[in-house]
Amino acid sequence: MTTSFVHAAKAVDLLTALHMTGPHKRPMGKQRTTDYRQSRHWGWSSNVVGIGVSRKTAGEDTKGPIAVTIYVRRKFAESRLARQQVIPRELRLPAIGGTVITDLVQLQGTLIGHAPADRIRPLQAGIEAAHEFGDKGTLCAIVRWQQRPGKVFGLGCSHTFARCGIDVNPDADLVEQPQAVADLNKNSVGTLTSNFSTIAFGGPANNFDFAVFEIKDPTGAPSNLIIDQARSIQSVDTRSAEELSSQVETELFGARTQGASGTTLAFHSSWKVGLHKPDGTIGNATFTKVVAYQTDCSEGDSGAPVLEKGKGNLLGMHFAGIQSSRFGLFMPAGPLFTDKGLTLV
Repeated sequence: MTTSFVHAAKAVDLLTALHMTGPHKRPMGKQRTTDYRQSRHWGWSSNVVGIGVSRKTAGEDTKGPIAVTIYVRRKFAESRLARQQVIPRELRLPAIGGTVITDLVQLQGTLIGHAPADRIRPLQAGIEAAHEFGDKGTLCAIVRWQQRPGKVFGLGCSHTFARCGIDVNPDADLVEQPQAVADLNKNSVGTLTSNFSTIAFGGPANNFDFAVFEIKDPTGAPSNLIIDQARSIQSVDTRSAEELSSQVETELFGARTQGASGTTLAFHSSWKVGLHKPDGTIGNATFTKVVAYQTDCSEGDSGAPVLEKGKGNLLGMHFAGIQSSRFGLFMPAGPLFTDKGLTLV
């Protein structure tokens, strides 16, 4: 990795820890205190929605130098800001041991966790599915789990399959496809397992938003053939967010958005995402080590497989986006599959 990338990644991690992951409970030390004081007035609670390593853009040029890109709801003229509110064009943060240039990008809309109602049997990647009492989402892939050999499972997002990990009963709660029929047993395609993430709201950063359910035998032999597409998921990309450099071409296959082409933007990044909680409210959760990308997307696409364009290579799982800005976030598939003991069927 280049020195500029290392410094930018350190800056993203530092600013995430200082401003995006809840109150500080430990002394920060002299260097971090200095960094905190010089960056605390940049609008972290009101205007900044994300931060990541990316290429600095200039007009139509999207292949500029490595930068720390700060994504905001609104860009203000510097003349309207107090001196301490202006984000400098170059960051000099003592705690990272170097300097790095910055870029400022405006995202119009709210970043929210992102369902056809036809019954699909057997199950396939890209179809609608959800927890029996949850929001609709998309089935990412058919997988195996090393802790239950011989069984077949479905992979999706925690905020659609496991109610963010709040008030759920593993090995009892049902996962459905679709939710259109009143008879839950008729809708049910499987049972939620204990292999899911519990989303932290207003506190530590989250690396994953995922859930695994065990598929019922009567649904037939599920496959990773993508619904309505003459192609299937054939491999899992092993790259982390850091290794998925910008300008990787993508394709999204969600229940709402089928075959949308896109391009990765920020590949080592942290974001504040609004997710529907079981009580009906929207809670803000910080996610880090995820990839931001330019793509069409819509609510209901959470869990959708993101493939490398033209290939059967699973780059990651889509979990949030802004439809009006053609902007989305996905979790890299490699770390998720490795950490959670999953393999493709």
